[in-house]
Amino acid sequence: MKTILVLTNFSENSVKAAESAVMLAGRLRANILLFNSNYTVPAIPYYPGVILVNENISWEDECENKLKQQAEHLRKIIADIYLDQRKPTVRVLLKEGTLASNLNEIVRKENVDLIMMGGRTGTNVDHIMFGSDTSAVIDHTICPVLIVPEKRYITKLSKVIFATNYNESDIDAIEYLVKMGKMFEFQLEIVHVNIYGESGTRINKEVVDYITQLSDNKYPAVTYKSVKGKDLIERLNHLCKESETDLLAFTHQHHSYFIRMLKEGVVKKSLFKQQLPLLVFPSTLEKRPGKVVKKAMTGHKQ
Repeated sequence: MKTILVLTNFSENSVKAAESAVMLAGRLRANILLFNSNYTVPAIPYYPGVILVNENISWEDECENKLKQQAEHLRKIIADIYLDQRKPTVRVLLKEGTLASNLNEIVRKENVDLIMMGGRTGTNVDHIMFGSDTSAVIDHTICPVLIVPEKRYITKLSKVIFATNYNESDIDAIEYLVKMGKMFEFQLEIVHVNIYGESGTRINKEVVDYITQLSDNKYPAVTYKSVKGKDLIERLNHLCKESETDLLAFTHQHHSYFIRMLKEGVVKKSLFKQQLPLLVFPSTLEKRPGKVVKKAMTGHKQ
């Protein structure tokens, strides 16, 4: 059985991201694993007049209790919405260390197919509980990461846009989305943005052929187009707003223009302001042992 790994810091936004995972779990035929990285809190020097926290309540116990409370909250939602269906299970996991150091071990051990997390709000709680920003998570993961921004929770998936730069790794990401699209019956639009004044993107014929064939009559739910714009983010924002897109997806290339902007905060300031969920694929999706998947219509294999 597949697993959706939900990263939580117990903030309102991470709770809502977990609720979004509940909405997706049934269609994805997956269970839910709530995960929190437990950091050792450094000792605070004693100063006269300062009220110290009760040392009898350990940081680990507090996090474990919060995980159990959040899990119970999700189970109640599941009981209400999955009346005549197989109900996703909810488990909890607490580990010491950073998210980056724990993620891939958990992904492999727990058969994780998707990681979900709330978008950063920049609070002190985020800093203490996560210890790294969103870009650090996607830098280290080996499976897709779905980032749910504040106040934009996933209740449906009718339209998804995948922004391509014709990288070979886009084929794996698109294939994942096609499979997901069959489960949710959403329309997938593959888009390339040509930026005015920049040298043309190097065209990967294998990727272009794959996208073109995929968007032919055999796959009426998949469309493809290339558009022009002065700014990548503004153009994607316009497209997403115009077509009432529910989710924007792209592949993580460490040195790409898109990822460079993500690290510089441009995506957070623009797309997150629009409250659009982002699905980020690693440049290389980990291949599961013994699993061979034919690329749709190309004969290419994982």
